[in-house]
Amino acid sequence: MATSNGYDLIALDMDGTLLDPEKSVTDGVAQALEQAARAGKTIVLATGRCVSELAPYRDALAPVRYAICESGALLYDLGEERVLASWALPPEVAPAVAREAAAEGAMVQGMSRGIGIAQRSHVPHMDRWKMGIYRPLYEETATLVDDMNAELNDPGRSWEKLNVFHLTPESRERGREALRSLPVVFAYMEETSLEITAEGIDKGRGLLELCRILGIDPARTVGVGDGANDEPLLQAAGLAVAMGNATPEIAEMADATVADTARDGAAEAIRRFLL
Repeated sequence: MATSNGYDLIALDMDGTLLDPEKSVTDGVAQALEQAARAGKTIVLATGRCVSELAPYRDALAPVRYAICESGALLYDLGEERVLASWALPPEVAPAVAREAAAEGAMVQGMSRGIGIAQRSHVPHMDRWKMGIYRPLYEETATLVDDMNAELNDPGRSWEKLNVFHLTPESRERGREALRSLPVVFAYMEETSLEITAEGIDKGRGLLELCRILGIDPARTVGVGDGANDEPLLQAAGLAVAMGNATPEIAEMADATVADTARDGAAEAIRRFLL
């Protein structure tokens, strides 16, 4: 049963929202998650990460039952450890991304059946692509291959999402322009990264599909985020909440704002709007 505020489910972005600046779950956020679970609320991760990248956080996020992974391309039941739904990229996308990445000197990370895949020789140098903070995560959770270009051109490989880490923002713009004719959705991440999912697939679509599966009215949901790839999530949710560290565009579209990640803004969102 909903509380007087009318919300039953909260969908939280991870990086820049649920996790603090050091990519950790603080004690305050963990306590708020436990309180929400005890109250019978549904807690959902809404992240660009794949399932394999959630492994380091499973203990801290034990109260979280569902995940909208890969920017909406894969829905996962964390309790039963099973995929609820997924949407693959059209087969022509990966080879085109391989060509664009080669032209721009970019690093590609792919997500296939919930598993993150990257080139072994790229990971030690992720600072080059402004992604150094994620290096420990990749070292711990990614499936590392010798030749990512060969993987992207393998017709037997299916991808739900591709991340292209460019050297500069200008390179990212050129990459997006080179790929604009493809039937995909683009979203920006971090300083120079381009996220690619199938046409019509984003965090908002993922939230609506999960609500359909669970029988929850989307109007009774809260979406919390900070960046451009969270915009569809906030649009789909009944209440849109921006983190204190959100981009100006996200802050402007939100119904409410909470503290930033360094001050447990995610815990504030849970307590204010779910409990």
